[in-house]
Amino acid sequence: MPMIARTLYLAAAAAGGSATSQFPEFFQQYLQRLGGHADQAAIQAARIRDAAAAEKLSLQAYLDSFLNSQISAHRRQGEILQVELGEADRLRQSLESLTQSPVWQRPFLMASQAETDILQAAATAYQPAVPITPEGFIYAGIGALMAIILLRSLRSIPSLFRRKAPQ
Repeated sequence: MPMIARTLYLAAAAAGGSATSQFPEFFQQYLQRLGGHADQAAIQAARIRDAAAAEKLSLQAYLDSFLNSQISAHRRQGEILQVELGEADRLRQSLESLTQSPVWQRPFLMASQAETDILQAAATAYQPAVPITPEGFIYAGIGALMAIILLRSLRSIPSLFRRKAPQ
């Protein structure tokens, strides 16, 4: 392999490995933000349950007292309470799913379950890090391999358009 090609492959592997090795750090920063949101939502849900208990009502009866009220502001508050409780459950489930997933599933789960606002906030505040964990090295290796494969496939494209010399 000529020196220029080797250098190009090395640069592609380094770039691909560097890019994909950042996923574990980004994932960690996303999880921290998701965990904070889940914790706050759990606090809100506990306050709602405590309020229901203080009124000696089941949670559903407490919500129904708002939702069935003749006062529109009370009905609106009941809807907000329902949303708060649902959000607490959804965030908790998402956090559990992501933290308990195998390393290889994380990018796919994150893509399918990501909370858009939390993901955007994590991306805005993201600071790249040097991956020195086994997971970081695995992602770096996968990225390097993907970059080499991509470069090889790009190099073969011109041969598809060359005319074969008549024999």
